[in-house]
Amino acid sequence: MAGYLFIHRDWAKDQKVLAEHLDYYRSIGNTFQLLLFPEGTDLTPKTIERSNKFADDHNLPHLTKVLHPKTTGFTFLVNKMRQNKQLHALYDITVAYPHTYPQNELDLFRGKFPEEVHFHIQRYSEQDLPHEESQQVEWLKKRWMQKEESLNQFYSTKQFKDSGSVSNRVQTLHNALYLAFYFWTSIQVVVLYLTIYSSFFRWYTVFCILSFSVISVYTEGFQQLQVKYFNYLSQKIGCLKPKDT
Repeated sequence: MAGYLFIHRDWAKDQKVLAEHLDYYRSIGNTFQLLLFPEGTDLTPKTIERSNKFADDHNLPHLTKVLHPKTTGFTFLVNKMRQNKQLHALYDITVAYPHTYPQNELDLFRGKFPEEVHFHIQRYSEQDLPHEESQQVEWLKKRWMQKEESLNQFYSTKQFKDSGSVSNRVQTLHNALYLAFYFWTSIQVVVLYLTIYSSFFRWYTVFCILSFSVISVYTEGFQQLQVKYFNYLSQKIGCLKPKDT
């Protein structure tokens, strides 16, 4: 419901899902931002080990601050969005935690919250990206090598090489975190109270769990149902015409 593009980690299926969503956005004339994690998972000792094994198999260097990126989805999205005239710019975002960073939900439960989070953002226009798929693969790999170097430098100096002062934004971020904490804590208290004292809410919860379980098994989420319904109306009824954007 939040617009996530759910995948199966099976490229034959995932390519179809991604193409359907991009064509849907083009047809309804919507602009959008698509967030992609080319590494495919988070950074842990186990995933670093797998990434280094991949590096050994493909004659690549070992990395410690990032994982070798997966390139198939990236190149497909770049070329499909170009074909649909949907690609205007790519923002490369690197995230660093100078002190504490949580590895999983259990860390959060233990109170391991990051004191600071630093973002390094670099914009590339559509014209900056290569057009050949093999060159796009090399471009992405090169960016990840630069990320490794940038993060190594960051953890030595506690700031990105070309970053400016962020002191004016620290307090705003701090207050926002407090507001988020109070809001979500209140939500949890209300949910717990209703679960204990409201039979209607308990049945509603069971209904939601069953509904989401069925949808997750047979579809790629609520948004995919919306896309399929739109395509049905477009093809069968003919009342919706794709826009040329």
